[in-house]
Amino acid sequence: MSSFLSHRSIVPLKIFCLCAVLFLTSQNSFSKNEFKLTMSPINYQKTLAFFKKSYKVKTINQSNYYYDTKDLFLKKNGTSFRVRIKGNKAIVGLKESLGGTSGRMRKEKKDGLFNRNEYYCTFTDGMVTANKILAQKISLFKIPYEKCKVNEGTTIHPILALKRLLKKYTKRITYRNINKRVITVSKLKLLGGNQTVRSVVSVILGGVDYNLELDRTTFPMNYLSFELEMEVPSNITKDRVIIQRELENYLKNIVKVKYFSSAYSKSSLLFKVLRKEDIPLLLKNHFLYK
Repeated sequence: MSSFLSHRSIVPLKIFCLCAVLFLTSQNSFSKNEFKLTMSPINYQKTLAFFKKSYKVKTINQSNYYYDTKDLFLKKNGTSFRVRIKGNKAIVGLKESLGGTSGRMRKEKKDGLFNRNEYYCTFTDGMVTANKILAQKISLFKIPYEKCKVNEGTTIHPILALKRLLKKYTKRITYRNINKRVITVSKLKLLGGNQTVRSVVSVILGGVDYNLELDRTTFPMNYLSFELEMEVPSNITKDRVIIQRELENYLKNIVKVKYFSSAYSKSSLLFKVLRKEDIPLLLKNHFLYK
């Protein structure tokens, strides 16, 4: 699909890239702040037992399948692209990390805060389409756009946003005088997946109603992660440090469990497992369990 990003111009590349960033930002109204905490299997079980005793728990089983190039071009540019199978729905999601949220910085700040632009759409014919995608009988990127209905809060189709981001990343490489790579959606492959059992409860912290999502995720080769995620609603203007403190006090004093700030998304952990990268360190630092 053509757009102004593909037109040739005599405008300097630096200005060109800036325009691309501003265009994408103006087209997407769904940016998300989310705290991620990791915990041991024992503390996961304690937290789950407390939730079941104290709240109404909604349990969701979901499978996540991630697309990228073999050398993780998207991941290296702070982006992930997945298909999530949840019940009879197949949800396409594109996540673009915003500044200051790299794994290294999260470990240094120890806040577990993820800040991203996110784009979603849902296949209208549910599992039928999803099964075709996962069996790779058809390419995800050849399915007509209208079959994937854009979710509320997303103002640009995730596959269209993906194409534009790929063009932006290609321009960034050229500007840095690195050998130009033209990465298109046709070069993205289904690399692998994980399965998550999610337990969701509604909790009031500091007068604000939050959804807490307790996840048990299974990766290839039977590696496991145990996480608690808390999304901060976009209308909340409270300082993130205060929100973080409220969450920590709740876990320490009410639930009475130990936890660690997470530095990795589930997609990052999946790719590390698939590439057998840093596994001893991830086990030692409680990001993965066997």
